[in-house]
Amino acid sequence: MRRAESNINRLPELEPLLHEVERQFPAEAAGFVCALSQVSDAWQTARREGRPLPRSLLTPGGYPMEINERSDSRELCWTAEPALPGAPIEAQLPRVLQHTGINLAADKTLSVFLQQPSPRFGCWMSLRHSVDGVAGKAYLEAGPQTHPHFLEGLHRIAPTLPESFSFVPMLAGIYPGVAGVSEYYGLLPNPNARSLHILFGACAVRAHLPLALCLLAELASVQTNDLLQRIRLGASLRAQGSKPPALTLFVHAPQIFESNVQARTRILSLALQLGGKLPLYEALSASLVDNAVDAPLHSVVSLKIGAKGLSCSVGYSPAALP
Repeated sequence: MRRAESNINRLPELEPLLHEVERQFPAEAAGFVCALSQVSDAWQTARREGRPLPRSLLTPGGYPMEINERSDSRELCWTAEPALPGAPIEAQLPRVLQHTGINLAADKTLSVFLQQPSPRFGCWMSLRHSVDGVAGKAYLEAGPQTHPHFLEGLHRIAPTLPESFSFVPMLAGIYPGVAGVSEYYGLLPNPNARSLHILFGACAVRAHLPLALCLLAELASVQTNDLLQRIRLGASLRAQGSKPPALTLFVHAPQIFESNVQARTRILSLALQLGGKLPLYEALSASLVDNAVDAPLHSVVSLKIGAKGLSCSVGYSPAALP
């Protein structure tokens, strides 16, 4: 779909993003524009009818989508609300199926997530465009009623993680063609050296713990010894069959950065230290240097702890709502 044939031009704040995608990802641009146009049709309708767009919990600025870029990958990835923010889960599920191929309602093991009373947001979805095609993923809210089921699954993929390990569920990651939850996202309340030693050991990446802490401390501009008292740290564990789960640490950007420009400087430095780049993010955020935006545009900064090394990723929104 050419841009002229889509309705996406009703969202002028996306113009810089569309320009950079067409420049940096010419092979993937048409598919990206088509998907984003379809996903954003509810936002466009609200704008056309003069209604304010409801604030999303996906991003700190309330915008219903963000770009996600990894320092070790050249895939084009983004995350969005599947429907208008605040829509009931029944309205979200068909959209997730349409765009990701994931039939959440058909998986009985997910019923505890879909039947939560008074969910805050229900679910989100992400799409990853590459030369090989498009891959989808869904994120289900993990409210209090889901915690026993969630933690049971977490310990199933990380059997050496003690039952007493403190992990507050946040999101359940679902992949197409894989039944049940594949990735478990949560907060680490009051983390300390011992608990992180246990977590890294359960994921068979204990040797990378010192470097991970040093990098996070530098990112947050605090002493390593003070890091765990100064930030709220999160983690995700992703199932890898018979292998130990893959570990990612994450921190919410608004708690460690005073401005978007400061965030940009430190995040690009982190990627460089890890031997990678974030070219799409770097280009999209370049305007911040001369035209500061007060509203936070960065959501989460992550460190993927691989067996062979570390990489980082950032969630960056093209706009913020008033």
